[in-house]
Amino acid sequence: MEKEYRSSTFLSLQLANVYSKSGDPHAAIQVHRNVLKLDSGCMDGLTKDTFDMNEERPEVWIIRSLNSLSKEEYDTALEQVERGISVAPTHMLGHALKGKILLENGKFGEAAHSYRNAYRLERDLSNYEGLTKCYSKLGKHLEATTTAKEAFSLLPNSPRAVTLAGLVLAENPSLYNKAKDYLEKALKMNPKLIEPLFGLCDLYEKHNHVQKAIDLLEQHSHNHHHYKIHLKLGNLYGHLQEWSKATLNFHTALNIFPSCAAAKRGLADIEKTINGNEEGDDLEEEDVDIQSIDEE
Repeated sequence: MEKEYRSSTFLSLQLANVYSKSGDPHAAIQVHRNVLKLDSGCMDGLTKDTFDMNEERPEVWIIRSLNSLSKEEYDTALEQVERGISVAPTHMLGHALKGKILLENGKFGEAAHSYRNAYRLERDLSNYEGLTKCYSKLGKHLEATTTAKEAFSLLPNSPRAVTLAGLVLAENPSLYNKAKDYLEKALKMNPKLIEPLFGLCDLYEKHNHVQKAIDLLEQHSHNHHHYKIHLKLGNLYGHLQEWSKATLNFHTALNIFPSCAAAKRGLADIEKTINGNEEGDDLEEEDVDIQSIDEE
């Protein structure tokens, strides 16, 4: 099924709809981005179709917002999801999607507020993930730990909950081995889950095991069709000044997601470095979001 949806616009949209209804905006956004690659006009056409629908239904605004967010049009996406929330204040996905938009746009405090609203409506795992990420970004490590522990206690056999616990542990350098065990366990439970993969990669990188991070991503790249894997590989190869491999991965990221600004910046930085416009500076590392997968 997964291979089929990658080559079928119709199946992709159906899958995105399932993710949206199940309260997983991160996965829905990534599928919408895949649709844009398959058929750049399809999502715009679907969004236009919503203008014939009843705008008092929150789903109409969710579809429009997802389309805008998949193209990184944050302001438009935010306006649209807020319209959806105004139509249905108790629609959990609206608050969760607003949190996701704000989180991707670096507005962590506002994002946490939206995720808390979603959490009050439904204790969905996506809300735990969003809240934990916001608290971590805000430096509220106690709140992040408490939220992750609650998710793990409710869903101890969920690879996403195990991942969340591992990510929180990874913030403490002295808990390297324990964090590694949790993230490896989650990845073994579901090799196609991208969050533990990125979590392990970031953990290795944080402890200066750059080659281990590269080997891990290369090993699992066949399991994923995600631009952020190649974006991350481009950054890591750039850190090692392996410019040809970095360039190849940035181009692959752009092939998957043509609007990826970070990949374009990476290529521009490589060109400047190779042309001698920078005096041996390493390629600047981009901050890759492991909950986007979503994310994206």
